Amino acid sequence: MDKKQKTISKAAVAFVCCLLSIQLFPPLLVLDSSSLRHFLIALFDISALGFVLHYTIKYKANILSRSVFSNSLMIVWGVLLAFMGVSMLWTMNPIEGLAVWNRWIVVLLASVLCSAFLLYENKTLKALIVTTIVIAIINVLSCIIFYYVFDVHISQRNNLKLNGFYGNKNIFAVAFLFKLPFLYYAFMRYKGFIKWISLVLVFMIAFCLVILSTRSSFIGLIFHAVILLVYGVYSILKVNRSKKAILGFVLPVLAIGCGFFSGNRFIEYNYEHFAAKKVKNSYTVDERFKSIADGNSKGRLLIWKNTVEIIKEKPLSGYGVGNHKLAIMKVECAKKHDYIVSDHAHNDFLEMFSELGIFGCLIYILTYVFAAIYSLKQMFAKGVNELFRLRAMVGGSIILTYMNDAMFNFPLERADCQIYLAIGLALLISNHIKIKKNQKEGLPKPWLVTLLVIVVPVFILETTHCYSSIMQKHRIKQHNGNKSITLTAEQWDRRTPKFPNIDESTHPRAVNIAERYANEKKYRQAIDVLLADNSNPYYSLREYRLANYYNRIEKADSAAYWAEKCIAMKPLCYSPVRILVSIAGKEGKRDKQLCLIDEYLKRYEKDPLAWEDKISVLRYEKRLQEAIETCNQAIELFSKNAKFRSLKEKITEEIEK
Repeated sequence: MDKKQKTISKAAVAFVCCLLSIQLFPPLLVLDSSSLRHFLIALFDISALGFVLHYTIKYKANILSRSVFSNSLMIVWGVLLAFMGVSMLWTMNPIEGLAVWNRWIVVLLASVLCSAFLLYENKTLKALIVTTIVIAIINVLSCIIFYYVFDVHISQRNNLKLNGFYGNKNIFAVAFLFKLPFLYYAFMRYKGFIKWISLVLVFMIAFCLVILSTRSSFIGLIFHAVILLVYGVYSILKVNRSKKAILGFVLPVLAIGCGFFSGNRFIEYNYEHFAAKKVKNSYTVDERFKSIADGNSKGRLLIWKNTVEIIKEKPLSGYGVGNHKLAIMKVECAKKHDYIVSDHAHNDFLEMFSELGIFGCLIYILTYVFAAIYSLKQMFAKGVNELFRLRAMVGGSIILTYMNDAMFNFPLERADCQIYLAIGLALLISNHIKIKKNQKEGLPKPWLVTLLVIVVPVFILETTHCYSSIMQKHRIKQHNGNKSITLTAEQWDRRTPKFPNIDESTHPRAVNIAERYANEKKYRQAIDVLLADNSNPYYSLREYRLANYYNRIEKADSAAYWAEKCIAMKPLCYSPVRILVSIAGKEGKRDKQLCLIDEYLKRYEKDPLAWEDKISVLRYEKRLQEAIETCNQAIELFSKNAKFRSLKEKITEEIEK
């Protein structure tokens, strides 16, 4: 191997290893792990692109082939990316749209670079395999260890804590699924330790997936088994009928099955011998599937229903890239009595439909159609070697895993999933170029420089996004009493970036900053910050906070104005009604207080605070018999709430006196 080839080899191996290792970074400094991981992807992208430019200048040979850009799979992704960019012209929050769009650029650039390295360097795929094995071992050990650390064997519900640094057990589960295709490849391709440790890991991953108990991962396992069987049957009938070839796909399928049933028996055993008997065991495989019929998935189904409602309003254009999380509030705010809303549709296809309309959604679906066609053509192509078909199987399995997760979760927002999407696309694209034998010359130096210049602002935006997440985490720490952070509201306002202008939970930056001002009794400054913001037009918490702050500075008319606006947006929430009740009380209008409370209780009767306020007003007015009747109504509604029984006893004593 000459010096030039060694240079490429080192760069390729370093890039793919770093890319996969991102998922091991714990979110210690940031509020949302995706912020840190997207930043790292952007960092590795710009570093790899800088290497490509340096290599081109030094050796006068470009490794970034034009074929990577000119194939139909990358073209359709490019069209989708362009459509996302255009959608920001009509989006409600262009800044949030830019943040999401920027992340898509980062991911697709990673795919382009992976494709280039897979074309030019044979060690790239082996580096992917070895790194995957190492990460899989770490993931399996963390799952098993934390199973006992978090007392999951005592209460199965504690498995929500099994996230393996991924932030959520659903993401942890799909991260396991993404590793399986590489392990199949390793078992069929290599000998010795790598071969057999891969088979053991297939077993252990299936075992751990049962412990995590995510229903989408069970479906994913079935898909993996089907792909292996189809691939194996074709290989035996058309390519190789040897015992070695048969075992090559039979043993991984058996490992999946054995791991799956062993994991289920493991859970049953632990529940029988260690679990708290009062805790319902709903985490065995059969119980998890039963829960679908029992209605435990109503939350997700309701989100899908609400998403369909906003799709009907703008079926052609959608609400713009990254703005589903804002548009859904228009529907959800009116149906909920609190300020918790859905950040995602839990179905990427529906979310894309709501953001990009029917045409954008069709383009998005087309990307997976092209990927499926590429994978099938390559797997069943004639005159190609086994390694080529194995690569196609790995790439197709990754894309199918991503699609399966996209039906029930939101991988488009998760860097951990998008890393594998980039690698899966790269495998299929590099295979396509090789089978077509149409590898073109590398990009000219001016084009490379232009591409690098374009990527610089992309990297800056992602850096700002990550820094914003760091500041959000620090702000929460200070709010929770961390004495090492002593920043004033003005300092938070200056230091917190205005990109993005909403956080990962859709809270506007302005609402968070205003809260800091309010904590310092600087209500006028808090009001000014909120009035200047319109980043989330359906976020009723802004209106409530304005009403609350105006009420604090004795501006009754303004407080009432914003409280009524909040009620119009969120009629089932009592907090803005309570402000109006408070204003009426200051004016001595007791009948108005009762009228406001009664009107609210007609809309939503299950808020105990509203009943407490009604009882309080009736006691103040010495309408004690009515207060007793109200207590009885409240006791009937809130049988486990001892407070209303206590109130009834006190009022009874007042009547007797």
